[in-house]
Amino acid sequence: MSLNIYHYNFCLPMKVLLATLLFFLFSFTTPCDDKPVPPCDEAETVFQTSAIMSAPWVTLGYLPGKEVPSLTLFDTERQILSLTDDSHKKTKPLLIVTGSYTCDISRKNLPSLLHLEEKFGSKVDIMIVYTMDAHPYDSPSPYSPTGEVSIAMDNVRNNIKAEQPKTYKERVELAKAWVRENAISVPIFIDNPQNEFWWAFGQGPNMCYLINTEGKVAFRELWFNERNTKKAIRNLLNQPKY
Repeated sequence: MSLNIYHYNFCLPMKVLLATLLFFLFSFTTPCDDKPVPPCDEAETVFQTSAIMSAPWVTLGYLPGKEVPSLTLFDTERQILSLTDDSHKKTKPLLIVTGSYTCDISRKNLPSLLHLEEKFGSKVDIMIVYTMDAHPYDSPSPYSPTGEVSIAMDNVRNNIKAEQPKTYKERVELAKAWVRENAISVPIFIDNPQNEFWWAFGQGPNMCYLINTEGKVAFRELWFNERNTKKAIRNLLNQPKY
């Protein structure tokens, strides 16, 4: 009997201790790689009206010389891009242009962007960030001062018609359709459901940012223009470090 009592008194506390340790281990241990994950497919996208409607764009986004913030985006295949990845900072400058399926200006400027990619792609990483759709047919445009649906005439002529994506998955799928229909070879990354990139960088539908290898803005435009951007790229690459 004394042996059984000893066994009970010793083993029960050990079992409790072991269970407690396992609880804390599995409750607080993080994954080994601890890598960011893409937004959930069902995550609802947030609709926002661009502050460009009421504030000068020069007061929005990041001016030349400013360092861009830490921000992670994913492409249509869930591959990751970090704007502050040190390995990227030390290799090539980065050209970012925003756009969307229903943005007539983005569509018009695609050939110019692809031309820049052909000319400078070996020296500059060029990419598109897919943001909120500029002219959806079912809801107000982010750029409508009256909060009304605003259909671009070029969209009517070319039968471009799409709803504003309501979920992250819908935004990704619309970006894929844009790539297919326009044979876009430039990598496209998707703004997250909270429109973090769009809001932080200036809220324009076809913005352009040239970021140097130190992660700082070298050049920016509210509306992407091939001639101006080409000149900015040449100026940057002609600097001594390049």
